[in-house]
Amino acid sequence: MDRDNFNKNKTIKYFSIFFVFIFLFFFVNGFYIIKNTDKGIIIRLGKLYNLVDPGLHWRFIFLDKIKVVNVVSVKPLIIDNMILTSDLSLVNIKVTVQYKIFNPLAYIFSNQNLMNNFKESIDSVLNEVIGKFSINYILTKNDNVISDEIKKKLQLIVQKYNLGIDILDINIEYFKLPKEIEKSFNEFFLVKENRKKHIRETVLYCEKKYFQIQNIICFIKKQDKLYTLEVIKNYSKKNNLYNLFKKIKYKL
Repeated sequence: MDRDNFNKNKTIKYFSIFFVFIFLFFFVNGFYIIKNTDKGIIIRLGKLYNLVDPGLHWRFIFLDKIKVVNVVSVKPLIIDNMILTSDLSLVNIKVTVQYKIFNPLAYIFSNQNLMNNFKESIDSVLNEVIGKFSINYILTKNDNVISDEIKKKLQLIVQKYNLGIDILDINIEYFKLPKEIEKSFNEFFLVKENRKKHIRETVLYCEKKYFQIQNIICFIKKQDKLYTLEVIKNYSKKNNLYNLFKKIKYKL
């Protein structure tokens, strides 16, 4: 009897130790840390349970799943596409869309198809905006007008579908013509620049000749004045009209 009680107590002791270890294992492994740059989302049994801030937290291992979302870092999305302009010319554009997550819940639980198709939305906006401008404007003017309009339209799409992100900046890396068009376009600009150069040279030549003519006129006037004074002086000496000569010289 005593031996049976001893074996029974021993079994209970082993089971107790085993359950204590199991409890400690799950208890210790239930702790997790959310970084200062992140937000944590607790999903319990497939449903949203809580949103946690940075710091040390605890969860039920089998019941809870933690999704960590960085809400500080800026994420880039690069688009490289061929687009038709308003004058039916093709241009290759490379754009970097910089965005940041500001609403983790909306970002995680938004329609995943919309997030997956966000790149297609950017393509659509690029086609709409670039299609308003001519190829000459796109390649020669400041691209701030284009990037600002792209940013404005993308922000409206993000707000409409509540994607939980904020468009920070649109950086247009480059506009390029297709190789088969680039040669003709370069020739056109070369002719245009040569024409401007010829006009500038013509204007400079005319200005130079104008100043030369002005100098000649001034010289002739000066010589004419000196000759007139000399004639009057000689006449005054002959006729004793020195005072009259001084008055005439002063007026001249």
